[in-house]
Amino acid sequence: MKNLFLLLAFFSINISFSQQAWEQINDFLFETTIKTSFSSEDKGYILLYNNDNSTVEFYSYDPILDSYEQKVDFPVQSNTSFTSFAIGDDGYVILQDNSTEEADILLYKYDAAQNLWEEKTGALFDDFGFNFGLGTAFSINDKGYFTSNGGNPGGNFKEYDPITDIWSTKSDYPGPSEGRIIDFTIGDVGYLAFGFDDFDTYPILWSYNQNTENWTQLEDIPWQFGDNAKASFAIGDLGYIGMFPILGAPTFYRYIPVTDNWELIESCGYASNNCFSFSIGNYGYVGAGHHLDLEKQVWKLDPEFLNNDDFSKIELTFYPNPTNDILTINGLESDSLFEVYELSGKIVAKGEIINNQISISQLADGPYIFKISNGTNEVNKLIIKK
Repeated sequence: MKNLFLLLAFFSINISFSQQAWEQINDFLFETTIKTSFSSEDKGYILLYNNDNSTVEFYSYDPILDSYEQKVDFPVQSNTSFTSFAIGDDGYVILQDNSTEEADILLYKYDAAQNLWEEKTGALFDDFGFNFGLGTAFSINDKGYFTSNGGNPGGNFKEYDPITDIWSTKSDYPGPSEGRIIDFTIGDVGYLAFGFDDFDTYPILWSYNQNTENWTQLEDIPWQFGDNAKASFAIGDLGYIGMFPILGAPTFYRYIPVTDNWELIESCGYASNNCFSFSIGNYGYVGAGHHLDLEKQVWKLDPEFLNNDDFSKIELTFYPNPTNDILTINGLESDSLFEVYELSGKIVAKGEIINNQISISQLADGPYIFKISNGTNEVNKLIIKK
């Protein structure tokens, strides 16, 4: 399995380097999974749970020095769910309260100038439900927002005013919220992506307008079953979401509010869940986390290098999969070539694709990586021969 991950990562990095919109920068200090992350105008901030000493450690990232610095530990030793938002230079971290019945969530403010945490007023929700877990938090201008996860409709979305330290109930988030939601903010509008309930995953996008206090359902996210969306941020007037599948290379999409549509962009060079993601100025950052192994890689996106007129991913459909004889591929361009690799990385077949089909009758049963290319672009697919 590790060989499969390395092989797919190799393919993905080749594609990424061809455009150079993503750049691998200094690794995080060690391999770890991330609890939550946020950013101010000039720094990124990362919280993680250290299993060795049962503390929630806190780090800052300086994009000018491309370096990390450990800050004062988070004051609550907890391995529960976390989420966060930032207002100006101050960060706010929300975690589930398991200690008392006075509040469903706890809220702490981080003062960067003094390197101090201060507990603020928590919030109650109508009903988090049996499978309580945090939803997501974001900020719009000078207010913070939080939607509960797993709660019944009614009172599941609240606004936080840092000046008065008071929560107020706003219009309920209309989408299903029983699983992890990701978010980004553009101007006066917050965007919540994905939704879950007891039966399915929904690649939905909702926007919340701070001025009108209204929710609007927007264009669905391009999503393939098995993708796991964990990275999200906004740069300028555009939103970005990274989806990391269980197998295969990651995919990144960019959301354009003025046209309400998504476009596929170049992806970063690794796949990881429980990662940190944020934007600082005109750049996006994704790093650390856990996929098939713990990670400490960090990647930086410069959207100025994205040119979707020159970069496009081949959208292909492979069937049947598994197969024992002929593999058919829909969506091919002319003069497409294929290469077949064992999971060890050894190439076992190659040639030109004729009539959208490849014969694999000569291959032994088992999993293979098929690389399809047209000279400028390529896509990789795990195919099972049986």
